[in-house]
Amino acid sequence: MKSKWETARYLIDAKKCVDSLWYIAENVSELKYIDLRKKSNEILMDFYIKCCVVVDEYIYESGRKKKDLCNFDKVIDRVYYERDKNGAHKDEKYIGREYSSLKNVCEDMKVELSHIRTVCADSIPDCLTLDYIPYDRELFRLIHHVTADAEDEIMRKKYPFRNVKTPCTDKNQAKCFNDTEDLRKISEEDKNQYGVLINNGICFYEGLQERQDAMIKCNVLWETDMWCHINTDIMEKAKELTRLGFFDDFGIVQGLPDDQEKKKEILKILKKIGIPE
Repeated sequence: MKSKWETARYLIDAKKCVDSLWYIAENVSELKYIDLRKKSNEILMDFYIKCCVVVDEYIYESGRKKKDLCNFDKVIDRVYYERDKNGAHKDEKYIGREYSSLKNVCEDMKVELSHIRTVCADSIPDCLTLDYIPYDRELFRLIHHVTADAEDEIMRKKYPFRNVKTPCTDKNQAKCFNDTEDLRKISEEDKNQYGVLINNGICFYEGLQERQDAMIKCNVLWETDMWCHINTDIMEKAKELTRLGFFDDFGIVQGLPDDQEKKKEILKILKKIGIPE
């Protein structure tokens, strides 16, 4: 039986599928030369597979029967239908839903995931939140032409001291716990040899995903109950500061612009955040 945080990992993975499809919906024109139909279908299949992992665990823990739950709950029934007839394999009788836009698909996915969060509440930590953001780490790098060398340079600018060794660097090395599924390979006695790397990501949105993933790994490894969630007000201010040019797309401070109107707007936002002029 999985712990609540092991199950939560799959719920958050499904949430990130919504994030990815939302990102595609907002950037169709810049992604028009890749196969968006194929990419979107892959994201949807992954979404329903991850959703069913969560529901499967709930069914196992509660002792309910899948057939009874599906007969009673039409949303859960549809989720299994999408997985079984289109995700796990292609059924010739499968009939997909018709949508007018990808954003409408995202809205349906949010409804389904929220419903699963409610139905399977006993199998998921109470503090877990579903913080949707329009972001896909691979497509973001594609749109912004971020190669490995370019990302190294971005990280050097954002975190100039990240590779600086300290007197404690070599004395406190730990094995990196990279995936919650690796827990089954680690004995109880060896858990204290592992640590979790908390990344801040290449941009503000990725930072949220990275920190939530790290919290899940920490909780699975050490049986803690930590969580972080989005501060909508601060995130909106960060987006506005990016639009005005104070930050670039990677969250690197560019300073105040020469344009006096933009400068006034930036200073006003910074003051609200608590940063004096």
